[in-house]
Amino acid sequence: MTVYFGVNKVKAGKRDEYIAELKKNNLEEIFRKQPKNVYYYMMKSISDDDLLICIDAWEDRDGFDGHCNSEEVKTTWTELYGKYVEESIVDSIYEV
Repeated sequence: MTVYFGVNKVKAGKRDEYIAELKKNNLEEIFRKQPKNVYYYMMKSISDDDLLICIDAWEDRDGFDGHCNSEEVKTTWTELYGKYVEESIVDSIYEV
């Protein structure tokens, strides 16, 4: 199984707006329905109002790579990431 763990620092005061855009575009649900997805979650930090955590798991590396190369990631996700994310603090891929 391939697991991705990311922590993003969102531009100051923009986390709720970013989450609203992600929900409006239904990205979490779209990603969960992609082939080989085991789970996909985006979470708010309870200790930092500008952090958004993403953790997702895929049956194998091919599933993860397929997700990364999907149209939704290449377009909507990339556009919103560029608009709202100030810095990627953690960007890690694990095999379990």
